[in-house]
Amino acid sequence: TAVMTGLREGELLGLQWGDIDWNSPTVRVRRQYTNGDSRAEVEALAPNSQLAAGLLDALRVWRLKCPKGDHDLVFPNGKGNPESHSNLLQRGFYPALRRAKLRKIRFHDLRHTFCSLLIKNREPPQDQLMIKNGRSSQQRVGHKLLADHV
Repeated sequence: TAVMTGLREGELLGLQWGDIDWNSPTVRVRRQYTNGDSRAEVEALAPNSQLAAGLLDALRVWRLKCPKGDHDLVFPNGKGNPESHSNLLQRGFYPALRRAKLRKIRFHDLRHTFCSLLIKNREPPQDQLMIKNGRSSQQRVGHKLLADHV
């Protein structure tokens, strides 16, 4: 989901099923979880991010299997509560990298990959990525020169 949406780790951990518009199909960032605590990101809401058809299908399947909890989270822990960052990395992300025989990367590198894929597809990254402090993520991650040629 991270590489297909450009969402940050905390944004994914705070994502609730109600944040997904299944008809558009888009996702709206309304909060993030940091070490189990929810924090609204009102001043830094992401533009609606289009969801690829394959991701939308995978999320529909996951919704049926997803542990239920009071927070209605898309990516909760096994009891339906907010997942910790360390568990996400140690029990999910890093083992998935090993199974795929990929080198160890930071979770945030998936956001950079998303931006690179947008540029490859000639889509302006700033339309999909969160804007903070007046600078788009593509400017901060060094894709500005490439994006100028889109």
